Order: sequence, then structure tokens, then C-alpha cells
Amino acid sequence: MVNFKERIIGSLSTAILIGSSLGSACDNPKPMNPTETPAITKTTQPAESVWNGLTPMERLRRLEIRDFPKTKDFDLDKELSLATAQFYCQVTKCNKSSEQMAASVSYLTDDEIVKKTVIETNVALSEEDLNKQKKKQLAFTTRDKKAIYVNRTLLKEVIRKIYTSPQELQEEELGDKDLTTVVKMSILVHEFTHMNSQPQTKDFFAFSASLPDIEGPINFGQIYGFEILGNTQDGKIFYIEGGNEAVTERAAQLIGSKSGLYVGVADEYSNGADLVDQLNKGTDVTNEEFLKYVSGQLPSEMLIEKWGKGDFKTGVLLLASIGLYVQGYTTVNDTQEYIEDVLETP
Repeated sequence: MVNFKERIIGSLSTAILIGSSLGSACDNPKPMNPTETPAITKTTQPAESVWNGLTPMERLRRLEIRDFPKTKDFDLDKELSLATAQFYCQVTKCNKSSEQMAASVSYLTDDEIVKKTVIETNVALSEEDLNKQKKKQLAFTTRDKKAIYVNRTLLKEVIRKIYTSPQELQEEELGDKDLTTVVKMSILVHEFTHMNSQPQTKDFFAFSASLPDIEGPINFGQIYGFEILGNTQDGKIFYIEGGNEAVTERAAQLIGSKSGLYVGVADEYSNGADLVDQLNKGTDVTNEEFLKYVSGQLPSEMLIEKWGKGDFKTGVLLLASIGLYVQGYTTVNDTQEYIEDVLETP
């Protein structure tokens, strides 16, 4: 039985979402702004012919300060999706065209996104669980990687929390950028990273773990990219997908910050990304190499083996520990302690 040296907490019904998703809004979004970017001076509204001649980065920066053609045919969300996708594919290798990625994005109400979740998971939810999903399902990419859904109802609450909390983004960090646009761009970069991944299924050694609210141990023996799959005693599939979200968020931070400012809106994902970064630094994985593993240019199992210092089993257990933290079953301190113990062991 695997212990991970962690205290187990949380509830399965609210922690596990089948399918790639950007979860609940946090109280302290973390900005990533490591690069200096030239200031954009607001101009008179650019003509559409001028707009179409701008580079993706130039259009993104204009959109961030709301300097774009104010015509009835100008669709801000579509333009942001396209500019973000084109920028994304300039920064890292894309496995789809930027036009395909941009066209996959839809903004839905909380009721609509819950219906999509039920269809995606093929799991009937109680009224209580449906209401919980409305409050935490900010965005998700379908498992077939054909669609991205953003919860525009919850997005408004996220923006309101950032505006009204004194602990949120500082004015000097945001500058003259429009917060709503920056947050939308950050969400899109995270979800594009899910869409751009190319996970492969791999069987591995079996291990078991017990979790609250699950009767009997869960037997794990398969990995799908950075997701770990197991079977409960009653034959249901259990996903440890939090590690995949942490890996995705770290990649999104690296990619999104190259546009000037990336805002993570889920604490557990941001903290999970920090744990992934700790593993990368502890095993000499560069940011450029890491992005190749995430995009599928290099096989993900090679990265997991590197994290385990040459031992795939250890790497899987490290990934599982991060995943269980993201899904609410462990604390970040306990997970960090486990990672440090492994990295410090000769």
C-alpha cells in the first residue's frame, strides 16, 4: 500500500472531474510576468485593414488595452481566441492549426457547461453535484480535444473577486491592461495546452492506495500521458488527473508569460505547477525540454522517469502525489516534503 507521507483530506465527489479542466477560482491568483515587454500606446481605433496586418503578439497587446476596431462585426472573443492561438503556436509546437484551436472555443452559461460536463463524463449527477459543478467548473477541454468550453457566468465572479480583493493583482502588475482580457487569455493558454497534448496509454507496475469515501484500496496500473488510471473495488475507473493539471499549468505559465502577463486563477493548479517546477529543477529538466514533453515532441514517460532519477516507478509515485494534492487529498507541504525526500536520496 502506498503512503506518500501525506495526510489525506477532501471529498471525491467534489475533487474528481473526468476530462481536462480548469477548476475553481482561487482567492489569490498568481501572476507570471518574467519578461519585459514594450509598452503599447493607445491609439485611435485601428481600421480593420490595419488590424489584420498586425502580428498575433501585437493584436494580443492591443486587445489587452482594449485598442481594437469598434465595429459591429468585430467579435472580441473570437479575435482573442485567434490571436492567443496564433501566439501560442509561435511559442511552442502545435499539433493542430491555430485556426482549428481558436474555432474550438465556446463561452457558455454555468447551466450549459454543466450539461456539457454530464455529456462528456457520461455520469448522471445529483442536483447537489450539479450546483457544485456550476460553482467550480471554469473551463474544460473535451477528452477528444475537439472543443473547449469556458464558463462565462463563473468567469464574471472570478473577475469580481480579483477586483474586490486587496490581496489580488497589484495595480503596477496589471498596468493599463484590461483584467478580463488577461484572465481570458490565461484560461485559453491553459486549455490550448490540454488540446495540444498527445497522451499515450502505457501499462506499468501496479500499486494500491486508499482514499477517503472510496471503499477498499484503488488499484492503479495504467498511465495516460500525465494521468494515472486505477480501478476501485466495485470496478469503476478512478483518475488521478491532478498531476496532468499541474503539468499543464506549468507549461501554460511558461508559454503565457511570454505574452507579458499570465494569471493563474486556481490556487491548487498554481501550487501544483510549483511542485512540477521543483521536480524539473531537481532533475535538471530545462523549460524548453519540459515543453517538448508536454506537447508530445518527446514521450511523457521519459520525463516521468527523469523525475524518478532513472526509476519510472518512483516518477509515477511523485506524479501521483502531486495529483492527489491538486485534487484535494493531501497538503502542499506534505507533497513538497515527499518530493524533497526523493530528490535528496542518492
